[in-house]
Amino acid sequence: MVKMILIYNNDSYIVNRDQLIMQLTQQMSTMTNIDVSVTGEGPCAYDLGLYDILDRLTAELGFKKNNIKLHTANLLERHDEYNIIIEPTMRYLDDTKKLLQNFNSEKKFDQSFKHFGNFIGHGNLYRLQTSSYLYKHHRAQTLQSYSYNRHSDYHRPFIGIEGLMCQDVPESVIDIAYDFLKKTPLIIDPVAKDPIPYDDIYGIATMYSDFFVEIVNLAYFSGNTFYVDEKIWKPIILHTPFMVQGSQNYIKNLRKLGFQTFDRWWDEGYSEDPANCQTQQIIQNIDRLSKLSTTDLKIMYQEMIPILEHNYQTLLKLTTEDFLNKHFESTNFV
Repeated sequence: MVKMILIYNNDSYIVNRDQLIMQLTQQMSTMTNIDVSVTGEGPCAYDLGLYDILDRLTAELGFKKNNIKLHTANLLERHDEYNIIIEPTMRYLDDTKKLLQNFNSEKKFDQSFKHFGNFIGHGNLYRLQTSSYLYKHHRAQTLQSYSYNRHSDYHRPFIGIEGLMCQDVPESVIDIAYDFLKKTPLIIDPVAKDPIPYDDIYGIATMYSDFFVEIVNLAYFSGNTFYVDEKIWKPIILHTPFMVQGSQNYIKNLRKLGFQTFDRWWDEGYSEDPANCQTQQIIQNIDRLSKLSTTDLKIMYQEMIPILEHNYQTLLKLTTEDFLNKHFESTNFV
């Protein structure tokens, strides 16, 4: 019986790399077929370095590449030699529908109403950059959580400051991010565990009535990937506009699933760029929206209602086949 080898990962990084190499070596030495899985996640396996590992080991051990199956939820994953098994993560979609379909998320537009919602479990360099900017410049207009805790072993691989320092950004951006990390964790929901238990990730839905647009910061943004989970399903089912910071062409690929987005009200061209070019345009969008009054936001929201309702109905009808039978937009990565 083939035992699945699990690859624990975050963007561009294999957490259990040494263990993975040992398991692959053992199975290539004793078995004729191997199954590996990125645990229902959606990294780009090229950017993750997985194919480099597999290429080296198959060459050293004389193992046939077409006897290796990679199970992934990355809807763009392709390879000419390894067998790619795309398995969309339906659990998040099914649970979103089950838990939130009849949830009352009507916007309040009262005196305490916020412009932005920004909810981060573990960090990365782009989540850190956007979140620290919101905290520095639009704190009073933002409903924000950021669970990073420097005393937690869980959060140390996800700080993001080291990646941000390697980006071509002004020193002030790094200073703002560093100052922000000293203020964390920011906890506004009742969940304060690391990592947030799966059963609790929908608890924050109670706050969607209190803000206008969600800044959706995705976990996977490097290489050639399109991965959908509860981070995008929550604003859609809760009738909330969104901006997405994530992999290149993410918004285009949402549209291929039948969703409509918000380019009538703000620039979404940033989504066609690689992740390292997206943040500045998102910040410009944030700055423009921050100048609007609550009355302005209410008028804008009323204009959006047909799109929000269309997206809600589209989400309810999605099936596994919708993810497998679409020609999604790849990046220029490979």
